[in-house]
Amino acid sequence: MPITGVSELDKRLRLVWEKYTAGQTTAIDEIYDDIMPFCLKVCSRVSGKFVNPYDEEASIARLAILEAMARYEPDRGSILLFLAQVVKSRVLDHKRREKRWYTLPFSLLKQVENPVDRQADDDLLEILNDMDRKQEIEHLQLVLGDYGISFADLVASSPKHRKTREETRQIALLLAQTEELRQDLREKKMLPIKQLIELGRFKRKTLERYRKYIIASAIILAGDFPHIQPFILSRELSREGMEEPPSSLKV
Repeated sequence: MPITGVSELDKRLRLVWEKYTAGQTTAIDEIYDDIMPFCLKVCSRVSGKFVNPYDEEASIARLAILEAMARYEPDRGSILLFLAQVVKSRVLDHKRREKRWYTLPFSLLKQVENPVDRQADDDLLEILNDMDRKQEIEHLQLVLGDYGISFADLVASSPKHRKTREETRQIALLLAQTEELRQDLREKKMLPIKQLIELGRFKRKTLERYRKYIIASAIILAGDFPHIQPFILSRELSREGMEEPPSSLKV
């Protein structure tokens, strides 16, 4: 997928990287003023707030530039995409350590961005999100394997009706948010049906019929799956959705 408006910057960054790996460590200075604003935009979108050059996230981005230059390999594809991915990962690591997120509106970014440049960066970040979703799907596939659950099982067991989907979502939320139930699930790899009935007054028939779907939903909600969780929280993980996921979610 071509990235409109950033291909030239990608080419320039690649040339700088070639100089850098050849021992010209100061070559980064040739392009720093051009790539730093882009890195700040990545920081802003990951943090959910406007990031200026004096914020802590900006310092993280500067270190990420050096990391990207040291770790990049030609077979990784676009070096600009790789840089954005490293910046995004490091900011996420920082936020996870802080255990806090900001919710300032992205509309603030419009005050300092050129609309054309913003669209180009949005295209690049959408590719990043697609890659992250794919990685989460692959990880989820491995985790579910420990429970004897496949994606085919989820398609077969997904509730068809909205009311049932909402009920299973509530069960999964309770399971994910209750430490005792969550631990029981992890240790026994089985749905704690009896405890769920006692705590939530859910019907045994529903729990047994949609057991695999509920387990998978709870694992997603309780785990590190930020790109998949909206499909549960927005009540949109329907049978049809599992059969025809967006291209970025296919494994």
